[in-house]
Amino acid sequence: MHESWAPPSLALPPLALEQPANAYDSVVAMLQSWLVGGIALVLIYGAAFVAALANPLTKRRTEVKAEVDAMKRA
Repeated sequence: MHESWAPPSLALPPLALEQPANAYDSVVAMLQSWLVGGIALVLIYGAAFVAALANPLTKRRTEVKAEVDAMKRA
């Protein structure tokens, strides 16, 4: 009997253990990219929202409209 003989299944665990680690790395990278992308979108939309609220041209238009309405009443 050969003492160095081992079932083929004993040679597979190192390969099987390496695959989930690689898959885990890619999942973590995917989640990080989604997180960074989501934060970037929130910042862009937030800046656009603030710009829309603080739009001086729109504020001036409402002021002029109020003045014109006041002149029409008088």
